[in-house]
Amino acid sequence: MAIFLQSRFFDYIIIFLVLIYTLLVFIYFALDTTDNSDNNDIQFVLKVVYFVELAILIIFIIEIILKIVAFTVKEYFKDKWLVFDAIVIVISIVLVCTDMAVDNESFSSISKVIRGIFRFLRLFLVFRKLNQFKKIQSSISRYNVKTPVEKILEIINNLKENLDE
Repeated sequence: MAIFLQSRFFDYIIIFLVLIYTLLVFIYFALDTTDNSDNNDIQFVLKVVYFVELAILIIFIIEIILKIVAFTVKEYFKDKWLVFDAIVIVISIVLVCTDMAVDNESFSSISKVIRGIFRFLRLFLVFRKLNQFKKIQSSISRYNVKTPVEKILEIINNLKENLDE
C-alpha cells in the first residue's frame, strides 16, 4: 500500500481532486451572493457544491488515514503542516455537515465566513503540497519526458510565480 500511496498515479489523483476543489471554491464564492439568495436554480447548484465539497474532503480524510496506516502516525505527522492540514480538513467537514443539517440563518452566515477562511487555508496548504510535489518530481525526473499533466502544472506554477513577482 505504501508504494501505491507514493506513486505518481496517486499523486495525480490528489492533484486532480485539488484542482476540482479549487474550482468548487471559486464557483461557491461566485454564486453565493445576496442577489442569488432567492434564485432556486443557484441555490440548488450551491447544495450540489456542498455535497461535492463534502465528498472531496472525505477523500482527503481517507488519504490521510491510508498514509497514517502505511507510514505510522509519528512518521506521517512529522511535518507540522500535515497536522495543520488534517485539522483544517476535519473542521471543514464538521462545518459543512453542520451547515447542511442546521437551517438557522444566523448560524449559516457565521458558518459561511468560517468555512470561507478554512477553504482558503486549505487552498494554501494544497498549493504548498503541489510545490513540494513539483520539487520532488523535478529532482527525480530530470531526464524523463514530461506528461501532459506535468506540463499543465508547470504552466500553472510559472503563471503563479510571474503573478507573485
